[in-house]
Amino acid sequence: MPSMPKPDPDLLQRMEGLLAALPARKRLMFGTAAWFADSNAQMFAGVWGDRVNMRVGKNAVTELVDSGGADPIETGPRRPVEGDRPPPPPSVSDDAGLRSWIERGLEFAESLPPKRKRR
Repeated sequence: MPSMPKPDPDLLQRMEGLLAALPARKRLMFGTAAWFADSNAQMFAGVWGDRVNMRVGKNAVTELVDSGGADPIETGPRRPVEGDRPPPPPSVSDDAGLRSWIERGLEFAESLPPKRKRR
């Protein structure tokens, strides 16, 4: 698996500002930042390099990727990650688009059962 790129400082600052008033907390994960819903500890957002990945659900990912609205996450050459975390579409270049995407991810995360605590 390739090493995770360090988060872009400007993007990280933008995300922190947009998430400051939302019921979520930031944690470091794999050398980058990820956000988890306060209500159930489910992860829903992360910054990898100059990209944001958002958890929105498998069905939404399939629709987004098939429509060209998002690219699949790849762990290596032509190896997409199965699951529910596509990078957001290009509309996140403005804060309104990114805020909308964050709210979508948080809403999805809050719909999931609480994360079990590790022992």
